[in-house]
Amino acid sequence: MLEQLREEEKKCKDMLDLKITAEQTMELAEEDAKEMKARRVANKEDIIRQQLRLSQLKSQKKRLAAESEELTAGNEAVIKENEKCEADNENLQKVIMELIQRIDVSTLLKEIDMEEMRHLAT
Repeated sequence: MLEQLREEEKKCKDMLDLKITAEQTMELAEEDAKEMKARRVANKEDIIRQQLRLSQLKSQKKRLAAESEELTAGNEAVIKENEKCEADNENLQKVIMELIQRIDVSTLLKEIDMEEMRHLAT
């Protein structure tokens, strides 16, 4: 009977050890579960923030692409207008040079006429 009592006591100790080990493991598992839950919540919030940022960036990209196309078309029109103005400026420069030459010729002719008149007058 004493031996049976010892065996029962040993079994009880083993069971108690198992119970304590299980409780400690359970506490660790609960802490891990809490950490995982907190991480999941944080990750979920982060995903939502990142999706919102992605959406904002996509809309900004569309807006900037449209603006870029608009500006490119405007630049092409301005470049064509500038080329036309450059050609006009070259033509006007030629006309101005011709007028300056005519004025020079006219001035020379006036001087010649004045010299002829003086010559004739003497």
